[in-house]
Amino acid sequence: MTVCNHNNNKYTFTFILKHRLVYIHMKSCWKVLIFVFYALNVNLQNLFSQEFLIDSLSCRITHIHDEDEALDMQADTVISPSPFLFSLKLPFRDDFSQNYIYPDGKKWIDQHAFVNSTYPVDPPTYGVATLDGLNKNGLPYNQFNPTAYGIADYLTSFPIDLSNVTDSVYLSFYYQPQGLGNNPESKDSLVLQFYHPVDSIWKSVWHAEGTTLHPFKRVMIYVDTTYYKDKFQFRFYNYATLSGNVDHWHIDYVYLNDKRTFDDTLMYDVAFVKPMQWLTKDYTSIPWKHYQTDPSGWTRPDIVVSIKNHSTTSQNIFYKLRIDDENGTQVGIYPSAPGVFNIINAQQSLDLTLPVGNAPFSFNYPANSNCHTFFVNRAYYYLGSGPDTVIPNDSIKHYQHFGNYYAWDDGTAEAAYGVQGVGAKAAVEFNNITGDTLTGIDIYFNPVVNNVTQLSFKIKVWSSLSPENLLYEDTLVFYPQYTQPVNTFFRYKLSVPQWLPAGKFFIGWENITANVLNIGFDRNIDRSDKMFFNIGNGWQNTSFQGSLMLRPVFGSCNDVFIHVNNDDPESNFTIYPNPAVDFVNIQSVNAIQYLYVYDVSGRMLYYSRTNGNDLLLNVSDWPQGIYFMKIIDDKFKSKVLKFVKGNE
Repeated sequence: MTVCNHNNNKYTFTFILKHRLVYIHMKSCWKVLIFVFYALNVNLQNLFSQEFLIDSLSCRITHIHDEDEALDMQADTVISPSPFLFSLKLPFRDDFSQNYIYPDGKKWIDQHAFVNSTYPVDPPTYGVATLDGLNKNGLPYNQFNPTAYGIADYLTSFPIDLSNVTDSVYLSFYYQPQGLGNNPESKDSLVLQFYHPVDSIWKSVWHAEGTTLHPFKRVMIYVDTTYYKDKFQFRFYNYATLSGNVDHWHIDYVYLNDKRTFDDTLMYDVAFVKPMQWLTKDYTSIPWKHYQTDPSGWTRPDIVVSIKNHSTTSQNIFYKLRIDDENGTQVGIYPSAPGVFNIINAQQSLDLTLPVGNAPFSFNYPANSNCHTFFVNRAYYYLGSGPDTVIPNDSIKHYQHFGNYYAWDDGTAEAAYGVQGVGAKAAVEFNNITGDTLTGIDIYFNPVVNNVTQLSFKIKVWSSLSPENLLYEDTLVFYPQYTQPVNTFFRYKLSVPQWLPAGKFFIGWENITANVLNIGFDRNIDRSDKMFFNIGNGWQNTSFQGSLMLRPVFGSCNDVFIHVNNDDPESNFTIYPNPAVDFVNIQSVNAIQYLYVYDVSGRMLYYSRTNGNDLLLNVSDWPQGIYFMKIIDDKFKSKVLKFVKGNE
């Protein structure tokens, strides 16, 4: 039985579901109440309507097990890793600062964890590995049972050779529950295991019970001498609700080495701790043709980067901001050599304001004739002196994509938003820089606990909400679509494209069915002043801080890259087979340095920094469609190649 207080009124709810007692934990009881009732198939649509923010599950159903057993410290398991995996040498270190979506394939053997920089709150360094209830494709492990529960994500190291260590070995890491996402419940534990290569046994050595948000905690684990063998491994995994993007754990700065002690807690490292900001004004992305009408007016005046000195002494740093175009050509840098000198005191952070559109940089992106384009914004620094053990976190990048859409959000959903009730509406305000034809709307549906793909909605466009002036209502009925990988938008094309003049307009939806649609909600960028809802009592501004992952699409520009030629006889790069079903082979005359893969809307789906002439990309779990692969070699030669993912 649970008691919920709202306006000094108490609500107590106890349900019997399939002859089992279910307790409902009401954390933000009133605002998310309908969501929980929907999970239990209780129809209260006539009781009240409201807007809801689901922090990927604000009201929780306590997990039910056939036996009342503690799952956070399960018995030893026997699972042998592949004998063909090569062994890494000490030290093993990863702060997840230079990967996109997936863990580094040279250190980790699986791809379940979500590598990102938007979920954590004040991490030790930029980038974390997040474990949740979604699989590696960004879809729920179980889409059919809202209360499904069990082991979800794994983060498993490559085999490591400990056969030659001469002193004590320790594994340390930082972890945080919830972050900006959903807090794991007490049974939603995070577990660490060691693998004994002789006995072929995974042994649980540490665990943490689920709880609400707290600062990152450091953990130091001694590796017993019995593990001092070749092909030692360690892995993290989490128990979670398997039906959605919930029960978040964030892991950072994993470090395994010998000659350490339990008191070896210092990080001799200076690191970026927050993601790189976008360089466009207001919006995170602007249609390329719209931006070019007034480049200086739509470039932000400056950005702020955050750096932390983890060492025990002050550090001198010299920093730069560099912008490259899609071909890797530098188009802007500030300052010119030798850089700007700053001092960061020991164990302190420093926020640096870097000019962009303002003097003395006065930068804006140079024009080109492309339909879509992107630039790489990179902030980096180097130390005047002193130790800096992790070099990759000394730089951060932001890929500034200019496509055919406007965006308020940063592209990552930490929560889900919806309005409840038949006929309930929601809208997002935009300002069109120049007149253009609205052809569609991009929406990301966050897969949270309940499968909403059978619900339906209408797409609407307004010129004003007060008074309400509806410009367009599509005659088609639309349904939510789950996409992969995680945070990939689905494009809904208008049946009749609409010309919109320069100025304010609103896009949104109206519920045909009563329940919330779970549209992605970005908690890092607050554009709540642009979000509105109407449940029958007139339009109101949202009460939630963040940005809705809803984007208007303009023009007839459909192809990401207009200069794509797979048959160039002078190309240094070759990909095959094409179409591909399981794997794409990538060959290069020179060593490949960077590999990027984009979908047809221009969204980057895959990034890898590597060093080899022959690569193999696993696309077996990718959806069918057309993709674009950008390859850059160590001579800074680049090529964009198109390939098709088939199903047979």
